[in-house]
Parts: sequence; C-alpha cells; structure tokens
Amino acid sequence: SRTMLIGWLGLALVSAGTSAEKMRVKSGNVNVRSGPGTRYEIVCQAAAGELVAVRRTTDEWSEIAPPAGAKLWVYAELIEESAVVTRVQVRSGPGISYRPVGKLEQGQAVTIHETVGEWARIAPPREASVWIRVSFLIPECTAGTRGVSTRNAHAD
Repeated sequence: SRTMLIGWLGLALVSAGTSAEKMRVKSGNVNVRSGPGTRYEIVCQAAAGELVAVRRTTDEWSEIAPPAGAKLWVYAELIEESAVVTRVQVRSGPGISYRPVGKLEQGQAVTIHETVGEWARIAPPREASVWIRVSFLIPECTAGTRGVSTRNAHAD
C-alpha cells in the first residue's frame, strides 16, 4: 500500500543518513577542525592514507568521527572515577571559549590523556564530530596506491 511504501522510503532515508561512509585522506598533515571552516580550531592533523568515517558532507567540508589523535576536552571537575558525573559538553580546547564538538551523558566512561588547569584532554568519544575539507578525501575503494600522497605538506 501507499502508506507502507512511504514508511519504507522513510526508513531507507534514515538508514542512509546514519551510516558513515569510509574515506581516506589523500595527502599528509591535513587539518581536522572543530567546525566546517578555517576559522574553527584545529583538533588534530590527519595523515596520508588515514581512514575516516564521514557522517555528512557540505559543499567544502565533511563531518567525521574524531580520529584517535583528536585533542578534545571536558571540564575535569565533572569526571569522577573515569566517568562523567553529569551531562557534559566535549570541547575543542581547554576552556569554555572553545567550540563544543559533542556531549557525554552522565555515567559515560572517559579516558584522560592529560590535565591542563581545570580541563582534561580525553580520548575522543565516538559521539563527537569534527570536520575535514572534502578536497582532501577520496573513497576508500580507490585509495590503493593511486591518489594518496605521502608528502608532508601542511593543508587545510
């Protein structure tokens, strides 16, 4: 029936929107940022050939799951026994002036890498989102030896 067809189409659209596409970084030292533009803080750099999970893409930028090297922060006083004690924003730097890139729910486990003042740098949670310029990505299936440059040119 028509209702069933609309329901299936809606499910297909939701499924397509939630699955991450695997892409490879095609050159080295590509900046990964807290938002879709060069005015946002750099949270890490991606290496040539690194695999990233793309969540969505705008004209020039792709939202990705944070790579393992992303420097993301939470207010340290909200962590007890390796878990957050309340819902907390994950930020791109050690302070409230830095852009939020995700949230952690109460009780969610965290791994602390370092503490700077009142802020803790944590292992990037998969719920967080960071951004990379589209022009530095290629589909995973075409990323063999073609198209991937190992040169270390700094890029946005």
